[in-house]
Amino acid sequence: MPRPRQAVLAALVALHGCGDRHADAPWRARRATLLTARNDGRGGGTPQARAFPVRLAQPWLVLPCLAAELADADGERAALAAWCAAGVRRATGRAVPVVGDLGAATAVLLVGLWQIATAARLPPERVAAVQAQVAEALAHPKVRFMPAEDLQCCWELCVGLEAAFAGLLDAGNAGGDADSVRLAAHAALAGLLQATARELAVGAHGFCRGAADGQSA
Repeated sequence: MPRPRQAVLAALVALHGCGDRHADAPWRARRATLLTARNDGRGGGTPQARAFPVRLAQPWLVLPCLAAELADADGERAALAAWCAAGVRRATGRAVPVVGDLGAATAVLLVGLWQIATAARLPPERVAAVQAQVAEALAHPKVRFMPAEDLQCCWELCVGLEAAFAGLLDAGNAGGDADSVRLAAHAALAGLLQATARELAVGAHGFCRGAADGQSA
C-alpha cells in the first residue's frame, strides 16, 4: 500500500501541478482570490445553479500521471489508480463520465484537505458555503474560456488529489501514519490557498483568514 512518502508527493503535486502541464494559470489565479473576495450571496442562485460544466474526453490526461508520480511500485500504482477511479465515481456517479463540474471538484478538494489537516468535519451548510464561494471565484471569463483540454486537466487534478488524500488517510489510519498525511494536507492546502489550515476558518461565507462572526474554525 502507499506509504507516508506518497502523501508528501501528493502535496508537492498540489503545489506545482502534475507532469509538464502548466496551462491552468487562470484557474489557479481565480482560486487564489477566495480569501480576498468572499462570497456575499449575491452571485445568483445556489452552487448547483452555478455549476461549471467541463466536457470530459478519454483517455484521461492527468489521472494516469498522478499514479505514476505518486507511486514507486506496481502495487502502489494499482492502489492509487483504484482510488482515482473511485474519486471519479464519487464526483460524477459514473465510471466513465462525459461531463464534470470544475467548481464542485475544486470545492471538494479544498474541503477535503482542510478536514484532513484539521481532523475536523464541516457541517453541510459550511460545505455549501465553500461551494458557493468557489463557484463565484471561478465565474470569470479567463477561466470560462480556457481550452477544453486545460479545463479537463484541472478537473482531473482536483478529483485525483482528493481521492489520493482520502485513500492515504485511510491507509495512514490503518498503519498508524495518519499524522504524516495530515501534515501533507496542511502543505497542499497552503499551496492552493496561500494560507495554512490553522490560519483558516470556514463559515457562512466559506473560507476566510481567522475567525469572524458566523465563522467556525
